[in-house]
Amino acid sequence: LYLINLISILINTLRVSNNKEVIYFLAIWGGLLLFNLPYISAHKPLIELRYFTGFLGYMVLGYYLKNKILPNRYALLLIIVGSLTTIVGTYIISKQAGEFDATLYSYLTPNVALNSIGIFVLLKNITIKNKKYRKTITFISNYSYGIYLVHVLVLIFLSKIGIDWKICSPLFSFIIIAVICLIFSSLIILVMHKMKLLKKMAG
Repeated sequence: LYLINLISILINTLRVSNNKEVIYFLAIWGGLLLFNLPYISAHKPLIELRYFTGFLGYMVLGYYLKNKILPNRYALLLIIVGSLTTIVGTYIISKQAGEFDATLYSYLTPNVALNSIGIFVLLKNITIKNKKYRKTITFISNYSYGIYLVHVLVLIFLSKIGIDWKICSPLFSFIIIAVICLIFSSLIILVMHKMKLLKKMAG
C-alpha cells in the first residue's frame, strides 16, 4: 500500500508539473548520478541525496520520454556512448583493482541511464504491424511497471534453481535469462490482474 500511495503521489505531482520543472528534476538527477562513478564518489557531498539519486528518477524519465519525440540516430548514439563507457570503464577499473569490478553495471550510473534512454526511445519508435505481436507488446507496455517490480523476485527464484548467467556462455545466457524472466514476470502480473485483491498491485 505504501508503494501504491507513493506512485499515486508521484503521478499527481507530474500531472501538475510543467515541462521545465520535469527537465529541472531530471537534470539534477542525472548530474547526481555522476557521484556513483569511481573516483568521483569520493567527492560526494555530505548531504542526503537519496531522493534525487534513486530509481525514482527512471520513473520521471519514462514519463518525460513517453511524449518526447527523439530520432533513432540520437537513441543509437546514446546506446553507443553508454555501452563504450561501460566496456572501457569496467576494463580500466578492473585492471587497476586486479579483479572484476562491476561498479559501472549499476543501474544508477550515467552510462546505464544513457543506455536506458536509447533503448526506450528505439522501442518507442518501432511500429509493429502484426496484430499478434502488437497485442503482446501492448500488454507488456501497459503492465511494464508491475513486471519491473516483480522481475527481481523471478530472477532470485531462477538463480536458486540453477538458472543464471553460468548456464552457458555469458553472451547467450543473459539473453536467455532475460527472456525467461520476462515471460514469468508477465504471467505473474497477468494472474494478479485477474484477481480483484491484487489487481491494483499489478501496475
